[in-house]
Amino acid sequence: MQQVLLEVDESIYDNVLWFLNQLPKDKIEIIDDTSFSEDDRVAYEKALGEMRAKETISFDQLKKELLDV
Repeated sequence: MQQVLLEVDESIYDNVLWFLNQLPKDKIEIIDDTSFSEDDRVAYEKALGEMRAKETISFDQLKKELLDV
């Protein structure tokens, strides 16, 4: 199977889903990419904690540290 990523305006989202659901179920699978897994939640909480503790670094600082290795 091929995968297609679409960005759909809210005003036509329901229409697009309706259309896709009309196709044979063995020929198309609608993948829900909006789920927030437990791993996502843990990583999000960790990142928030680092931000609150001012333990984050800028992208430029990260590049510098990686290139200096």
